[in-house]
Amino acid sequence: MTQKIQPTSTQEHEELLSELIQKALTGTIEDKRISLYSHPALVLLRYADIITPGFSRSGAAGQLISDLLKKHNSTLWDYVDSKFKDSEIVTRGNKQFWSHVTIESTETPIITEKALDQAIEETQERMGRTVTIYSPQISVIFKYLASIEPRFSISKNAAELLECALEEKFPSTWRQIEERIRNTQT
Repeated sequence: MTQKIQPTSTQEHEELLSELIQKALTGTIEDKRISLYSHPALVLLRYADIITPGFSRSGAAGQLISDLLKKHNSTLWDYVDSKFKDSEIVTRGNKQFWSHVTIESTETPIITEKALDQAIEETQERMGRTVTIYSPQISVIFKYLASIEPRFSISKNAAELLECALEEKFPSTWRQIEERIRNTQT
């Protein structure tokens, strides 16, 4: 685990980033992944997994988070991503996990009640609500932010990004899942 430090100069920031990138390039799997916890996000991901053959919850979550990081932290993303271009680490940046998922039409959600019930049931236990994203770029960026920002939680911030992306991509389905979760908890 990277030691919490407060870089005070651009050089210290660059050194910290370089250290994290080097670990992601040569280190263990722990240096290349993050885990997050979000019940509604995992219900939606598991639902998409049930109704779509070949769907990857981890890959799809990683794609949504990397898209948001590219949009909101483009300079940091571009710098980190460029360090992995010539490496042997396989990244999933070009695979389109969401291109063949039909959850909503333009106006209404397309819900298969049995599949949604199964997704909710499978994610009732805390272990079912955790997704691990294998992406050295995402891992480096979140670990960098955790090192420079006090009280930055990788899991919490990654979950918030994923929830935001899913709610934006599938608003009707997201609302329905939140309602169903509330109803199962009462």
